[in-house]
Amino acid sequence: MRRSGILVILALYTGLLTQTEANSEFESDLATVAALGDLTNAPIMWTDDTDMAATGTVSAGEMKAIYFDALDYTGAPTRVYAYVGIPAGASAGSPVPGAVLVHGGGGTAYADWVTEWTNRGYAAISIAVEGQTDERVDGKWVKHAMAGPSRGALYNDSPDSLTDQWMYHAVADCVLANSLLRSLPEVDANKVGLSGFSWGGVITSTAIGIDNRFTFAIPTYGCGHLYDARNYYGHNLANNESYKQIWDPMIRITNAAMPVLWFSWPEEPHFPMDSLAYTYHGAPGRRMVSLKPGMGHGGNWHSPESYDFADSIISSGAPWCEQQSISLVGSTATVVFNSTKDLNSASLIYATENDEITTDISTNMDWTETPLSAPVEAPAGTWTVTATVPGNATAWFINAKATGSDTNDLYGYTTADLTVSSDYQENIDLILSPADALTIEHLLADDQTSGTVDLSYTGPANVEISSIAISDQSHPGAFTNLTAAPLVLNNPTPVTTPLTIQFDNTVAGLTDEQTATGMVTIVWDHLDGSTDQAQIPVSAKLGAAPTSVDIDDVLASRIFDDDQDGSGDAVHQNQQWVGELSEADYATVFVFQMTDDAEPGAIASADFSVTQDASFGDALPNIRVDAYTRSTSPINASDYELATGVGGIQTNFASATSPATISLAAGGKANLKEFLNANWSPGDYLFIRLKFEGAVTEDGRRFGDSSGGWTTGSTDAQLTIAWDPDITELDIDYAELQRIQDTDADDAGNWAGGSPANNLVGYFEQDSVGNMQMAWSFQMQGVFDGSRIAYADFIVNQTGTGGGAYAYDIEAHVIRTASGSGIVASDYEDSAGVLMERFNNAATGTASLNGPGKVALASYLQDHWSKGDYVVIGLKTDPPTLTSYPGGSNDFYRYATGGTLRIGLHPPPGTRFIIR
Repeated sequence: MRRSGILVILALYTGLLTQTEANSEFESDLATVAALGDLTNAPIMWTDDTDMAATGTVSAGEMKAIYFDALDYTGAPTRVYAYVGIPAGASAGSPVPGAVLVHGGGGTAYADWVTEWTNRGYAAISIAVEGQTDERVDGKWVKHAMAGPSRGALYNDSPDSLTDQWMYHAVADCVLANSLLRSLPEVDANKVGLSGFSWGGVITSTAIGIDNRFTFAIPTYGCGHLYDARNYYGHNLANNESYKQIWDPMIRITNAAMPVLWFSWPEEPHFPMDSLAYTYHGAPGRRMVSLKPGMGHGGNWHSPESYDFADSIISSGAPWCEQQSISLVGSTATVVFNSTKDLNSASLIYATENDEITTDISTNMDWTETPLSAPVEAPAGTWTVTATVPGNATAWFINAKATGSDTNDLYGYTTADLTVSSDYQENIDLILSPADALTIEHLLADDQTSGTVDLSYTGPANVEISSIAISDQSHPGAFTNLTAAPLVLNNPTPVTTPLTIQFDNTVAGLTDEQTATGMVTIVWDHLDGSTDQAQIPVSAKLGAAPTSVDIDDVLASRIFDDDQDGSGDAVHQNQQWVGELSEADYATVFVFQMTDDAEPGAIASADFSVTQDASFGDALPNIRVDAYTRSTSPINASDYELATGVGGIQTNFASATSPATISLAAGGKANLKEFLNANWSPGDYLFIRLKFEGAVTEDGRRFGDSSGGWTTGSTDAQLTIAWDPDITELDIDYAELQRIQDTDADDAGNWAGGSPANNLVGYFEQDSVGNMQMAWSFQMQGVFDGSRIAYADFIVNQTGTGGGAYAYDIEAHVIRTASGSGIVASDYEDSAGVLMERFNNAATGTASLNGPGKVALASYLQDHWSKGDYVVIGLKTDPPTLTSYPGGSNDFYRYATGGTLRIGLHPPPGTRFIIR
């Protein structure tokens, strides 16, 4: 859980107020609140709320309803309604201890509560701090004539003048009630305590840091540190600076030197266990903790814990039981108590969840209580309890029980047993990704480069990273932390929070292949103020730029999910919208195929972008991007089921309301990168789905060219990946396939035509003198200049023979390069020559260049292929005619499919390739 700047304020204060560096905006208000501790003169008691002459008195053996003077509110005098009781037999010569009692929200002054204390031999005053009496009309307490402010919602009167705020008056009422009770001759002024429940517990936790005259305190449920409670309190107080800087009990809890019983229950929905623990760990006085499972939220003045605790303080100045030590070694928890009463039983209470963040008053933490072996006493008065804490426990504590003072039902309490608890404990595991080391790849041309460590955790609530430091730097100052601390982690794994480390080579001055190193230390706080830490080495290595590849979609479809089970039932090609409202669900799916030989896990970055056309439908901000893979082909509707994939790469993807190209946010890029590294292999198809989440009133967001549908290789959707091996291997699919006829046998094309279905080499007719050939064209559409081509290959798949011919003498040629976008037959002139004779010398299978052919192709491409150029590679028979035709009058030598140009590149810095 978070420990905010309030702890900084704590460090700036000693005594009631010694401020040196606090924000001047709150300096005057802090001093005004601290001055409430000076209200030590006893206020006048009155018999009613208006009479200025009817002063009141109370004697031993009496309990009366009274009023007493309080602070002015909006310039007018006020009084506080209260019940005061003094046990019979009390006198100035034999004074009794006392207790100031403060009700919870919606309560009032309670005569029964006073009676509980007077029966125990205490004088008591129960005050009404909301300007009310104990009379009800229509279910509401009646306000009296001289009431101060009423309690509203959570410190919602913060904009008001400080002295008109409800908490200011509630605390003042407690201090004045203390002064009044201490002034009675029958009361021992050195033995007056304070007890409050719920909002009264908050007031108690606040007042004990202001009025140091209280001998003991018993805040029930109520506590400080509520600005990041995972419920209604945190939701409303997270941004309330008045609460955080003026009213949080944590601000003054170091002044509370008196013994305190912190009384609550683990299921408490208003005041979480971590908020309570932060508060009691901040108090320097002796403490006792009592957490009773199933106790419930209410007055609980019929429980014996409060009274036996008060008795022990009055009689000895110390709680009857205190935790001496607590430890967890492996799974073995050991708690040692010092107790003046026999501890006769014990139990382990633990939870295994993380308390979800809500905006209401609730908790989703389920607690399990497991009986333990009885505490062992050794030496006398020292009791040891051991327990085995389950490995999945996120929070735990140990309870012990003793027999209290009500053994003969003298007071009618709910039980004679007293519960004492160990400190509440959290099991926090901070998770770093990467776990072992952060490596930053830095380009020579850059000054700064950043790397990210993703932080996550397991635990019951929040985790606050209190400091992030970089030490042991080989080049001091080269690494800096760009993520400010304190850093609060609010949601457990798998949610992550990025920690960004920057490397600055203007400081390090490294050259190529040199490395800088350092150590990142991440410190987080525990409830008791102790800290824990995790470390991760960081290094930066200089080198060439990653190769970035933009891959266009090979298919765009609109998927129809009839039964809304999350898998496709029908595919509609060339439809470019998402989220049409009907009884079923639509999704737009883009398909990419990995045709490279990139090493698994080598992808350094990834992004998906799509052009959005806002001329159609409403803007839909809640479109989700999903990613998943399949290796099967052909692609069917059923392939779109999330079998191997992840939902929610990014939500709120299509948020623009005008034509725009939308790409992933930083978190989406990180999610996609992680998914691709784990799942995308050569040959696989990658599916990226846009799916609307929620209801719409008309057809949804349109993508792409509004004049038509998607096309294969559409530029409207694009996947960008980058990786950084020494040599990047790229497979480039052909842009065009032609069937060429050389009618005059001069090695230049005279006719080009056909379709990819006519994928044959060496078609002959007995009466023809021309030679047929196939030719593929490839276009480099990126910044190619300056890259060194390490090797090159041309690959086709043979699907067999036609007509029974056996042709082993098919040649592979680089025909020419052309800069024009429209390729005609004359472009196929053989200007470069043979790459390889007898290219495909088998009936079926994959054919590729041999060693000399690869070298020749790489050399040619290095010298001739520039950005925008087409390189044309053809297959033809040699010699151009044959003397026998075993297949008959028409002879098909080979069928070929596909056609891939494979190049291995060593790119210069900043090289970018676009592949179609």
